[in-house]
Amino acid sequence: KRALLTVAAPKRYNLERNIPISNMFVVSKFMIGVYEKLGYQRSQLGAIYRGIEFAPHTDLDRERFDPPVFLVASRLTLYKGIQVVIQAAGELHRRDPDAQWSVWVAGHGDTETMDFFKQLADLEGVGGRVKFLGKLPRAGVVDTVRRATAFISPSVFDEPFGNTYIEAIGSGTPLLASRSGAIEEIIDDEVSGLIYEKRDHVGLADRMARVLESPELCRSLAEAGLARVQERFLQSHIIGQVESKLAEIAGITICNTPVENQRTLENLPGIFSTL
Repeated sequence: KRALLTVAAPKRYNLERNIPISNMFVVSKFMIGVYEKLGYQRSQLGAIYRGIEFAPHTDLDRERFDPPVFLVASRLTLYKGIQVVIQAAGELHRRDPDAQWSVWVAGHGDTETMDFFKQLADLEGVGGRVKFLGKLPRAGVVDTVRRATAFISPSVFDEPFGNTYIEAIGSGTPLLASRSGAIEEIIDDEVSGLIYEKRDHVGLADRMARVLESPELCRSLAEAGLARVQERFLQSHIIGQVESKLAEIAGITICNTPVENQRTLENLPGIFSTL
């Protein structure tokens, strides 16, 4: 691509290569650290989180699946850690084969990987407990998250900022997540969610067992998760932060009314061509 641009559009390529990057915003403080390792300076970097696209679901007394359901919703790949959930299900099943619960996995993957996950479930003795739902429509995912006993995010790589994290706790459903990437910026362990070490299927099984054994724990996790979303991860808050940063960089004062803002812009011709 670089060679093609050098020949076909040398002026544009040279311009793009020399854009001074003085204000770059990423989705988490974790990602600030990643970019620092790539050679960026901390003074260039800022973090603005993502926000949920719906109003928080505060009706915690709603009907849930019975028997309990642990839900996973993601791309069905090895780096998303689906195998860890299946192994945890096997561990939990061996502790009490008669306990009533299941794991539902929503999403899609290639045929070879799907076959591996299904074979692993059979090998762990939980082929009847682990249900693969396929790719659900957006509304179906939201409804299933709302009715699940807990949502599991088992990534074995460092998630920059998983939308499913905030969507789960914003739905009033307890979150069980691997210690990866930005997770500790999103939930407080043992308060607004439960965190286990990456790839530790026994640790995940322990947390699944606690959720099954304690409705009080589920309630407290759900309440604290909702409070966390309302404090940090509402989309209106995020949009406000983006607008504020853009105005700060451009030297614009955000006013109280659209008319006043329009007058401000009219008095600053060409301001956006400098961004």
